[in-house]
Amino acid sequence: METPTCTGCGGVKPTSEFVRLAVTGKMKQFRTCNNCNNSSTERKNAKKRQLETEEIDNQENDQVNLDGFDIIEPNDLCSHFTQILDDHSAQPENPFQFQCDINISTFDKSPKEIAEELVELTEDVDEFAWIQSF
Repeated sequence: METPTCTGCGGVKPTSEFVRLAVTGKMKQFRTCNNCNNSSTERKNAKKRQLETEEIDNQENDQVNLDGFDIIEPNDLCSHFTQILDDHSAQPENPFQFQCDINISTFDKSPKEIAEELVELTEDVDEFAWIQSF
């Protein structure tokens, strides 16, 4: 009897390394060894989990956008404020108000430190010293 060669790793292994339970529930000899089959299954499961996580993240991002506010990255905050102020300066007699969501997920700081940094960014745009009250 010929010793089978795995189509996954190319290794020549005993026949027992190729026998496992098939989908039908019966034992069957396969062309890939059990080790390669397990690795392939783990990769497929990891890819499936990654796709599911990405889908959940996309759904959460879509829900965030449903509130109607712009989602601003912190490094785009100054240019966003500047654009809003420039747009408003064309009609200074109208009341001025805006609202946006700021993506703070990239910060690795305490909430207070995040707030302080956002205030500094705002001060850079309007050259006004904001007073924080926490």
